[in-house]
Amino acid sequence: LMNNNLEIIIPTFNRCDTLKQTVETILKSPVGKCSITILDNHSNDSTQEIVENLQRSYSNLNYIKNRYNLGLAGNICKALTIPT
Repeated sequence: LMNNNLEIIIPTFNRCDTLKQTVETILKSPVGKCSITILDNHSNDSTQEIVENLQRSYSNLNYIKNRYNLGLAGNICKALTIPT
């Protein structure tokens, strides 16, 4: 039931190594089947590649990449608009 009511939004920017570890930890946790969205603030590292590789195994993992960097506050504000 909790997995149906919980959405996890992870704002990120150029933290691909930490992001991979964080997402894998969440996916293996009791809330691992809930909707998880990575909100990428236009990273120029391998964030997109890492998320796309994870998406091959986890259908509940979503990825949104901003067209340009919104800044920390802007990305957090955008994260608040995503959950349904």
